[in-house]
Amino acid sequence: MLLPKNRPWFKFYPKNVPYHIDYPEVVLHQLLTNTAARYPEATAFGCRGVPLSYGQLDAITNKLALVLRNIGAKKRDRVVIFLPNSLQFVIGYYGILKAGAMPIPMEIKERWEELTGVKMILGYGLTEASPETHNSPPDRIKSGTVGIPIMDTDARIVDIETGRTKLAPSEVGELVIKGPQVMKGYWKSPKETKAVLRRGWLYTGDLAIMDEEGYFQIVDRKKDIIKYKGYTIAPAELENVLYMHPLVKECAVVGRQSPMVGEIPVAYIVLKEGHQPTETEIVQFCEQKLAPYKKVREVHFVKEIPKTPVGKVTKTSAERQ
Repeated sequence: MLLPKNRPWFKFYPKNVPYHIDYPEVVLHQLLTNTAARYPEATAFGCRGVPLSYGQLDAITNKLALVLRNIGAKKRDRVVIFLPNSLQFVIGYYGILKAGAMPIPMEIKERWEELTGVKMILGYGLTEASPETHNSPPDRIKSGTVGIPIMDTDARIVDIETGRTKLAPSEVGELVIKGPQVMKGYWKSPKETKAVLRRGWLYTGDLAIMDEEGYFQIVDRKKDIIKYKGYTIAPAELENVLYMHPLVKECAVVGRQSPMVGEIPVAYIVLKEGHQPTETEIVQFCEQKLAPYKKVREVHFVKEIPKTPVGKVTKTSAERQ
């Protein structure tokens, strides 16, 4: 997909990185076979100092495919892969480090870099557009952003209400994406597919901002936004403030229905061991750093915050505690 040359992020692509590449219309495993035929001795992976060439990788996977067929595996069967940290796990491992569509609180990012000395570069991707759509040029990282769209990927911010109006830089709206990595649809779910694939764009369900230079910042999930007296409050912003408190280990902010104001922000907090601040102390801490309408209205101290298997907070479960 050729994009217009006026996209603001193009000028930040590292040298020798093209704006566009051609995608062969072959199945994925054929790419491996083609590469093995052209570069059989080139290293595909390495583990503990032992290299594995493309030729070896192709041969090993051919043998595995034959074994699976011999034991009855058929086309469209599902095969579960359950492995320890290994070569096959590398891609998934780094995908988690880069946090995906989950906004990472700045305090956690800074603490990680302080403890490890390793720079955390945020990117963005989602199941419907795997493995990623945005990343940061290594020599020009903007703190708090997920970077710029990768090659052959277009992105824009549209209004929340209709999804049709393209918003200006720095305006908050829904992030929509177009590119070769976008799915063709949900399996046997035309209604759900129609809801997220519209006019050639994938509607991510994430609220974001694009700045003047084409860098994108994820604000929060659209479905998690809190509506208070007509104001829009992003839980992630409140969570970032709570993580600044020295006694907060983990937190999650959700909206609770209120007949008078619509919704109010409610915080669920896991404290660090040996500390017990009061609800009032937490509320006052937030008041110093947030606009009055954004302040946390209730605080609940809990032993743990429910998470999915990949570590994402399940806010509906937190609210039921």
